[in-house]
Amino acid sequence: MRKRVGLYIPIREEGDSIHKGIMPSSVLRELQAHLESAGIGYTHVDLPQSDVRDTGICLGDGSKADFDLLYWFYILPEDMQSADMHCLKSLSQHMRVLPDPYAVERSWNKFSAHSLLAAKGIGVPEFCQFSSDDVESMGHLLEQWGKLLLKPVMGSFGHGVTMVKTRQELLDIVQYAASFHAQPIQIYCERFEPNDISRWISVVMIDRELVYGYRKRPERFVDGWKVYDPGRVGGAADYADPAPVVGLVKAACEVLGADMIGFDCIFSERLNKYLIVDENTIPGLYPDCFERAGKGSWAQHIARMIAQHLPKA
Repeated sequence: MRKRVGLYIPIREEGDSIHKGIMPSSVLRELQAHLESAGIGYTHVDLPQSDVRDTGICLGDGSKADFDLLYWFYILPEDMQSADMHCLKSLSQHMRVLPDPYAVERSWNKFSAHSLLAAKGIGVPEFCQFSSDDVESMGHLLEQWGKLLLKPVMGSFGHGVTMVKTRQELLDIVQYAASFHAQPIQIYCERFEPNDISRWISVVMIDRELVYGYRKRPERFVDGWKVYDPGRVGGAADYADPAPVVGLVKAACEVLGADMIGFDCIFSERLNKYLIVDENTIPGLYPDCFERAGKGSWAQHIARMIAQHLPKA
């Protein structure tokens, strides 16, 4: 019997800001061609216009979609309780959903992801999450760490990542953020590890395979320590040899159970080793890096992953 795959892939054209769609139309066309050549049928699904029921998914015309697998790829709303996440989790009870929404949830939240990795002895910076109404007692972190980074737990593109060097800065920033909320908020921070940006290595992993490494160009760094993309347009990256972090990122991928993920790694001058500083559920996908790695194109990797996870006859 011919296998059927549902695809929900909002496209992004070159130059567009990345707010939802990520995959260019050219990559989608190539993916469709690979699926067709493999004898895999596919149907494009508009999840917001479909009904998720106790028996599965019904398309906009009311017909039931009896898929063997659903592949989705777009930027989710940052709220883990969003309708999108509930929809994907529900569908995963009826069919294989790639990427696994539960793994995405584990990996996207920096506190939960770092906690899981640290518990398995995988190198991450020292970190802490605390309530904003307890900020005055957090001065000891600065005494111990020297500098700390405040990070949105659901951040992206470097937005909102702030270095704190003094106790007063910590108080002012946290109390300002908390002033927009009626109740205390949770604050996530990490120890800042001095590092050389020329040794940064980011990696892309698809279906637990390390596909390639890359490094953002210097113009994407702010003050020599933070990667920042104000327009959310991506790019400005070059291939980098991932060999120094292979063991680190493969172990991290297994712990998180991620189907598609990226890791940003720095070389800590203090510890003399690589650490994972960010887990990216939307990894940096660059056609020239795929070509340089020589393991297949973006579309080929996705087609192979879909074929691998279809139920066996």
